[in-house]
Amino acid sequence: MLSLKIKSQRDEPLATIRVDHGGLVKFIGEYDKDFANLIDTAIEHGITQRQELYDQTTQSFAMIELPIKKNDVNFPLAFKEWLGRQGYKVIELHPEIGEEIKKILRNFPDDNEDKIDILKRLPEMSYLEMSSILEGLKRSL
Repeated sequence: MLSLKIKSQRDEPLATIRVDHGGLVKFIGEYDKDFANLIDTAIEHGITQRQELYDQTTQSFAMIELPIKKNDVNFPLAFKEWLGRQGYKVIELHPEIGEEIKKILRNFPDDNEDKIDILKRLPEMSYLEMSSILEGLKRSL
């Protein structure tokens, strides 16, 4: 399962979703209805994934797009990449790491500038940034 936050090119929030390898897309909280309709239609008609193939004749690699089945274990990642190719800003969420960071930060005073900054940026942080902050917080205990 993959949790994603999707924004428009103008940085407007469209939806937060969970995608599983059965092709099920679950919308979390508020979401843009037009965007939801677009997603439903795309899944109904099928999405594609990019694959790199080696051509023996030319001895080079070529990128092609192939349909992916909803029950394919790679569907969530292919769906994320497909959204990006459609021009959406896609942020992969890691709620378990975010919750662990919040748990540790509860021990810090509410007026701590680092705590305020981390909590403010947490929803937009990459996996790498969250992991790094979590490790730093663990060392500070």
